Amino acid sequence: MFEVFVSKIELDEIGSYESFGIRAALDNDVIEISDVSVSKERILLFVEKLNRFDASPIHLYDFIQDAIGIEL
Repeated sequence: MFEVFVSKIELDEIGSYESFGIRAALDNDVIEISDVSVSKERILLFVEKLNRFDASPIHLYDFIQDAIGIEL
């Protein structure tokens, strides 16, 4: 099951901002990718789809890359 988490990111160039990431359990490990989106609504919708379609956490990087169209 995938879930959303929030992080406070600080960069010298732009200051601080709130960003959302995705976390999922895989066997005895936890996969966590931070700073995926600054849009809470967008990330919640994305995670809801991952859970609805029972996506495998092993492909989380690929799912994110496909969803936002960039290489991680």
